[in-house]
Amino acid sequence: MIRLKGFPTTCSKWNDFGFMKIDIVIPVFNEQMSLPLLWEEIKTIATAHDLDVRVIFVDDHSTDSSWEVIESICRQQQTVIGIRLGEHSGKTAALKAGFSQCCSEFVFTMDADLQDDPNEIPKFIERLRSGADLVCGWKKDRQDNRFRRWLSHGFNRSINLATGMKLHDHNCGFKALKGSRLYDLVLDRGMHRFFTVMVFANQGEVAEVVVNHRARQFGRSKYGWGRIPRGFRDLFKVLVATRCGRRRMRPSPRSEQQIEISEILGPAMRNDRTITHV
Repeated sequence: MIRLKGFPTTCSKWNDFGFMKIDIVIPVFNEQMSLPLLWEEIKTIATAHDLDVRVIFVDDHSTDSSWEVIESICRQQQTVIGIRLGEHSGKTAALKAGFSQCCSEFVFTMDADLQDDPNEIPKFIERLRSGADLVCGWKKDRQDNRFRRWLSHGFNRSINLATGMKLHDHNCGFKALKGSRLYDLVLDRGMHRFFTVMVFANQGEVAEVVVNHRARQFGRSKYGWGRIPRGFRDLFKVLVATRCGRRRMRPSPRSEQQIEISEILGPAMRNDRTITHV
């Protein structure tokens, strides 16, 4: 097994050919049908916009053939990293594992279910280059059921009222941030919903862009009723820890999640600052 220790300490913006370098971290859980299509879309947008894209697929111990699909992509592409978690650990843990391999100036996160559209990536880059520290997608025309839209509205309104922020979709999985801002994130269990608040509380500029949100093609949503009380509990904890977005949030030793990785494929970094074997 491999245990995470931290993030790389250097970020680079351009490759040797003058192409902008970006990292895309994609948590995966039972998305075997979506992954080949998503990878092809990312390759197409990278070629069209002269981007040097490194994709980091993090398999959260899927029970379908997602890991086999990731293995196949890694064998064919030198710029793809595959990480398999030793047990099902949740989205925050998967993002933490992916962030440990990021070394580009701009870091993206997106979901693996094809609802996030890679063609929107240039919008995020433009906003980051104009000064934003974190850019959050806004699924203005959201392709979800009424219950999820209603719940999302209440969740976002609660954050905005408490912090003074004015975002429409804090929990959107399609985000981009400067690599240096990874250190603002407290990656305790379930905290991926509050990256916007964490960067804002550390005097970072948080912006949003409208993104195309597509209907799910395969499988079903991983969202369930059980997440509702946990999400609002975590919201209360974040607001208290940041004094409603006015103070940097510190990690809690009690809630820090230990992550074990069973396998890494591709050009993964294995220095002492990122991961160590246990």
